[in-house]
Amino acid sequence: MSRPLHILIVEDSRLQAKRLMNFLTDQGYEVAHAGDGRQGLEAARIREPDLIITDIIMPVMDGFEMCRRIREDEKLYLTPIVMVTSLSNPEDVLRGLEAGADCYITKPYEGKIMLSRIGAVLSLPRIPRSGQSNGKLQLVMGGKRYVITAARQQILSLLLSTYEDAVLQNMKLREMRAKLVGLNETLEKRVADRTVELRKEIAQRKRIQAEREKLIIELTAARDDLHFRATHDELTTRWNRATILRRLEQELARTGREGTPVGVAIADIDLFKRVNDSYGHLAGDAVLRAVAARIVSVVRPYDSVGRYGGEEFLVVLPGCEKYKAWQVAERLRLSFSKVPIKTPEGNFRITLSIGVTTVEGGKSIDVNSVIRAADEALYRAKNKGRNCVQTAWDV
Repeated sequence: MSRPLHILIVEDSRLQAKRLMNFLTDQGYEVAHAGDGRQGLEAARIREPDLIITDIIMPVMDGFEMCRRIREDEKLYLTPIVMVTSLSNPEDVLRGLEAGADCYITKPYEGKIMLSRIGAVLSLPRIPRSGQSNGKLQLVMGGKRYVITAARQQILSLLLSTYEDAVLQNMKLREMRAKLVGLNETLEKRVADRTVELRKEIAQRKRIQAEREKLIIELTAARDDLHFRATHDELTTRWNRATILRRLEQELARTGREGTPVGVAIADIDLFKRVNDSYGHLAGDAVLRAVAARIVSVVRPYDSVGRYGGEEFLVVLPGCEKYKAWQVAERLRLSFSKVPIKTPEGNFRITLSIGVTTVEGGKSIDVNSVIRAADEALYRAKNKGRNCVQTAWDV
């Protein structure tokens, strides 16, 4: 029974050395390990291996130096050497072969390629140095000349292994290219799918934004409508009683604060009940709307007009002292007595009775006192036959 072939692995990486040792042991080889070139040289001198597999970059002594020393050693000269290297630096391959390696294998290597190289190297005839007819293979790379001295069969084996390695690397490149093409197609599909999703998301966000803006507009309109309903008379669309009284209160506060006068007039439609009794409530409502619109058209833009009661309107006249307030009230009365009002229910001749009062600048007086004074003046206007203006100056 023949003994198993003895292989020495020179590798500073324990993980890579263990992996290779386990692989070769499973293939029936006897395996030893050295952690650097010096240890490898010593181990080879103690027990001559049938084959050395060595890394290049190692501490203490690298693979190149160990190769040279083995080839200079008469006892170890014929020992086959496989150098493990990387294609990232092809000059390392040439340096290794120049140093005496029989062939090389690139990292990461495949098991079947490793076994093929080991078998090829072990099958080469080992001719003693004295009997060799050495050939020289000269190569130039990176401006440097490399001379590889070996027997013709070794050179042929080197060339074949180089060709085999090139074919293998080309196959790997093709596989990688195919994977890249597949990955690129997958990526493009994912990008396309994601683009569709993003467009849907953007469209959905736009719909949501449009709905939100629409809701905001509706809510704003509803809020404005509620505010309008809360502050305006539903029939005439003028200020309602509560709001016109607040406006009067504000003007009275400014009068006391800034010393500017304010006039107040209460206008009542004369004999309004006859309109309702004779023409109906729809006609009465039309008259109220027309009266409110005409009052607004006669007074100044910054005066405030509100429906105070059934057919009564309260007019607040900022900055009006006694005579000016009376002038505004008289102009208002004349606008009705001279020109009939037109409504969808027909034309009506309407007159107003108006009570006027003023508050001089700097005075502090409450709303009820002002209203009471204007109301008393209105009562006198009614008693004097209607369609007239009466004043109450002593508030």
